[in-house]
This record gives sequence, C-alpha cells and structure tokens, in this order.
Amino acid sequence: MATVIENAFLSCGREDAPVKVEVFLNLACPYCATFFQAADDVLPPYLASGQVQYVIKHYDKPREMLLYGTLANAFFGL
Repeated sequence: MATVIENAFLSCGREDAPVKVEVFLNLACPYCATFFQAADDVLPPYLASGQVQYVIKHYDKPREMLLYGTLANAFFGL
C-alpha cells in the first residue's frame, strides 16, 4: 500500500516570513522553467534577509506535453 504524504512541498526561507511566494511546478513545463529562471535572479536576497518564504508545490496534469514532469514527480514521491 502506498503512503500518502499530505502537504508535501519544497520550501526555502523562513516560515514566519511576511511574504510567501507559492508556485506550482511541473518539471516538463516550459513556462515553469521561464518563471524559475526569473525567480532565481530576483528572490535570493529576499530569502536571505527573511522577508520571503518560497514554497514550491509539484503540479501533475494529465496533458501529453507535461507527462514527463508528472512521471518525475511520481518518481520523487512528491
């Protein structure tokens, strides 16, 4: 029997940060890749200063284009 993990997500930054940036990720999504490149340029100073918590949730969608990302999420167990 598979174990279900509720609220499984990745996060960076302090839990009590005043601003939370919550994003949904599919590893095969080209739009996600564009967003994460921009976030990597902008968010690090805010994370380091404790102003922002960055929460990444995996998003599975049964579209052919996103199937590889959905399979990767299943493999990682997220």
